[in-house]
Amino acid sequence: MSGETQVSPYRHATRSALVQQVLILVLAGMILDGGDILQICVAALLAFWCGVAVIRWRRPQAPTRLDLILIEGSYVVLCVVAFFAVHFAWHLRGYGGLR
Repeated sequence: MSGETQVSPYRHATRSALVQQVLILVLAGMILDGGDILQICVAALLAFWCGVAVIRWRRPQAPTRLDLILIEGSYVVLCVVAFFAVHFAWHLRGYGGLR
């Protein structure tokens, strides 16, 4: 065995996702709405990392191109979908807006 370390195929996609998440969470935290948008983004963050865990569990060494694309770019889409899903759920409960 040589002293080579093997780079994970998920490394670039995971790093890109983390940068996006930090930026979005900082921006969401600065919105003065009582923390509603931040809570939605945190919920999307948890759902995102659960999805990444499933992808990494199923294909630990050989991710498909689609897996890497989903890890790298789906958090923003998930935040938007979560926002509309929460807004729709609150509307069904009888609330006019998020508050």
